[in-house]
Amino acid sequence: MSDLSMVLKNRNRLKAAAKALTYDELQKLKSDVEALIEERQEKQNKIEALKAMMKEQGLSANDLVEAGIVASSEGSELQTTMKTRKPVEPKYKITDANGETHFWSGRGRTPKAFQEYFDLGHSKDSCAI
Repeated sequence: MSDLSMVLKNRNRLKAAAKALTYDELQKLKSDVEALIEERQEKQNKIEALKAMMKEQGLSANDLVEAGIVASSEGSELQTTMKTRKPVEPKYKITDANGETHFWSGRGRTPKAFQEYFDLGHSKDSCAI
């Protein structure tokens, strides 16, 4: 659940977040939310009307999938998938006192082995790959 969703669903959190807004900003927010609610209701009404028409004609969602009119939720566009990123290549390499080799891309928090190495007075340039 997103942070915004958590705030909106909890009255106390919403009240605390709203303290930073002016009256005019709250009025604008209210009209924006009402517009979203109206759009959602219109969409829901259209869906209900389509369901009623399909039932009246004796059709099901599976009939539309089989006819190739609608993609199945198993297959394609309807299913959201996250793209996986390839790992970032390491930029730095050190071998510690125990003989273990450590790699670091230079991103994020500095690993302990590298921090200890830097604390001894060494630079990043001295362990660049």
